[in-house]
Amino acid sequence: MARVDVLIVTALLGYLKAVNDFGALAARTLVAEATTKIAQHSADTTQAIDDRTALIHMPDVLVELVSGSE
Repeated sequence: MARVDVLIVTALLGYLKAVNDFGALAARTLVAEATTKIAQHSADTTQAIDDRTALIHMPDVLVELVSGSE
């Protein structure tokens, strides 16, 4: 994943976990592979994007994850 993609996916996961139980479930199941990749890069000190920006990128990221392309 490109660095910006990692930031976006990280923000999406944070948003999903903070929203409610459904969001947390989605973060654990639908994007498990991305979660693993992000955990490998957890030492990244780059400033995170905000929730609104994460939501803007969410459809593209989810399509990419479902299609299996990286």
